[in-house]
Amino acid sequence: MKLDSGKLEEKLKAHPYVLFASKSLRRILTGDIDYVNFAIEEYSNPKRLSIKTYGDENRGKIIYCIKEQGMGYGFFAEFLSLLHNLVFAEEMGLVPHVTWGNGHLYYDEDISFTDNVYEYYFEPIKIEDLYRSKNVCFSTVYQNEYISNEYNITAYASNDDYEQKLMQVIQKYIRLRSELLNEFDKDVEKILGNHKILGIHHRGTDYKKGYNCHPVMVSVEQGIKQAERMLNQYKLDGIFLATDDQEILEQYIDYFGNKINFFSDVIRGSSDVSIAFAEKPRKCHHYNLGKEVLRDVYLLSKCACLLSGKSRVSFFANVFNQLNEKHYLEYQLLDNGMNKSRVYFNA
Repeated sequence: MKLDSGKLEEKLKAHPYVLFASKSLRRILTGDIDYVNFAIEEYSNPKRLSIKTYGDENRGKIIYCIKEQGMGYGFFAEFLSLLHNLVFAEEMGLVPHVTWGNGHLYYDEDISFTDNVYEYYFEPIKIEDLYRSKNVCFSTVYQNEYISNEYNITAYASNDDYEQKLMQVIQKYIRLRSELLNEFDKDVEKILGNHKILGIHHRGTDYKKGYNCHPVMVSVEQGIKQAERMLNQYKLDGIFLATDDQEILEQYIDYFGNKINFFSDVIRGSSDVSIAFAEKPRKCHHYNLGKEVLRDVYLLSKCACLLSGKSRVSFFANVFNQLNEKHYLEYQLLDNGMNKSRVYFNA
């Protein structure tokens, strides 16, 4: 009995994985190199977007739903991915809609006013009728990678064109929630006031592990030496220290005494475990972890000078500072290179 290939294919449509495998295997066995190259290229093509239709609203627009990466990425790693996706949306003529869901590291079940983590901290970027819209597509990891490649960005590297592009989308789309902005401005007035303050960001905790392709941790001795120089050179009035590490905080206080200003209401670690993964019995704990690192960046961006090792926090403090009327007198980046190890980040 001869098998009707057409009828077989119709039956296999109920099992798409099997159908795809059989079609692919046939192409490979017959030496269809064009198909193989097409599959390799198109699988990871960031511009090959799958358009879904949920209704008839927003005709004439293609809505680009930007989701979180998840995977345990920290606040500003997620924020950077968001900016990459906003740049992609601009280049492609898409209308962005941002939804950070329960895969986000700072998703908090205690927050009731929204289930969108992005809207914990920022004014919404959204289309009200998303799931009644005619044309909707969703972000994947490939759009993020595409923007990195387009601007020749690897790991913690940067360049002027790239930073200018990020600042453009920040100015167009990013707005802090008004209550957070008011709170942060009060902190600026309290800690900085009219004084010339040196901002220091010093990462500890999991930086001690030396993750592969992550920055080599800056020593406290390095930080103190440069801080002394900058205090004297620019006649600064004090220091605002943002650190995730209790031991590092204590070492700076031991050396600089009452010149050190810091937030006392934050969680700091005493080991090589990131505070982003710390579980503490306080209400809205995960929300507060995000708020605290965002507050650090905001205050660091308002200081007279910045001293830091490589980190997402210092990168964005500098980016936000460039959007201020007053720029840093000096941004001293302590760069010890990147780790080359067999220790890998795995949330």
